[in-house]
Amino acid sequence: MYSSHSPSQLWIGGARNAGLAICKGQYIGFVDSDDTIEPTMYETLIQACLQHNVRCSVGNIIRVSKEGQKTYKTSITSPIIMNKKQIINNIACGDNSVEFSACNKVFERSLFETRRFPEGGSCEDLVPVFEAMMEAESIVHIGSNVYNYQYDNSKLSSFSQIDANQFTQRLKLRSLIKKEDSSCLEFFDRKYVIGILFWKMESYVIKGMPRLPIREKVKIFIACLPYFQPSILAHCKRKKRYIKVFRDFLLY
Repeated sequence: MYSSHSPSQLWIGGARNAGLAICKGQYIGFVDSDDTIEPTMYETLIQACLQHNVRCSVGNIIRVSKEGQKTYKTSITSPIIMNKKQIINNIACGDNSVEFSACNKVFERSLFETRRFPEGGSCEDLVPVFEAMMEAESIVHIGSNVYNYQYDNSKLSSFSQIDANQFTQRLKLRSLIKKEDSSCLEFFDRKYVIGILFWKMESYVIKGMPRLPIREKVKIFIACLPYFQPSILAHCKRKKRYIKVFRDFLLY
């Protein structure tokens, strides 16, 4: 086990990469510093990889509030082998029981031999985790609760914050999904591209959160431009509203 720290400007991606640079085991996993795991998480996930002859195994994330309230969102409650198409359908069109996170998974280390996480922003897991699962070609979801994600709604959490990476990484993920299976793009665009990102922009203004530096707004503006291409807006029934939200956010 290795505890990794990185300069704050590198965000979580920097800590993940620091660990990858020195790890030597056959399997790897990631835990964020403010979360907890079930005692047998890694034993169970590694056994699942060996038993089903796969290079990646996945468990359920439990969302735990500051008050101790637990939220479960998965529909998978027993082990299931998933091929590439099933993985994409689950994360892009389904309830995302697989999750975009790196923290509820065990990977064969070879999947990250040269692969690294983006540094300096949020949403660091989206692209490398998806790429690793596609390279693995199949995974096993064990259907058990393994990871406890701690959140505090009273604080300005990373989900409440907004940065250019949230746009650029989702756009990269969208292009990867399109390459593998374009049938899921409509749902993915509605929920993860248009829905979440523009909801975050709107919430940022409505809640009166700290104003962003001009430099960061410019980065977000540039990152947002591809989202106004016809192929994405075609999946959006409220184009005028989202354009207004985008404008209000830039002027805020």
